[in-house]
Amino acid sequence: MAKAVCQRWPMTPEMRQEVLERLCRIVRDPVASPREVTSAAKALMSAEAQNQADEHKAVDVSLRTEHDRLDAIARDLGIEVGLIANAEGQSGGSDSGVETTADATDLR
Repeated sequence: MAKAVCQRWPMTPEMRQEVLERLCRIVRDPVASPREVTSAAKALMSAEAQNQADEHKAVDVSLRTEHDRLDAIARDLGIEVGLIANAEGQSGGSDSGVETTADATDLR
C-alpha cells in the first residue's frame, strides 16, 4: 500500500480512499506491531508530503498564469514590463522609476 501511494500508482479515488483509511486503521490499532504502525505512518506522511508538493505546484502555475496576464495588461497600457522588474529589483519592490509609453491623457 505504501509503495502504491508513494509511487503514485494509478488508483481510482475510491481505491485511494480505501488505502488511506486502512493505513489509518493500522496506525490506531492497539494490537498492530510497532513495525506495522511505523510503516503505515510513514506511508501516510509520504502521501501528505506529496499532496503538499502538488499544492505548491498548482499555486506556482496559478501565479505564473496571473503574472503573464498582468504583463499583458501592462503592455496593453503601454507600460514597459521589463522596466517594472528592473525598478523592483533596484528599489526593493517600489514602482518608482517605472516609465510608460502611453500619454497620461490616454488613460482618462
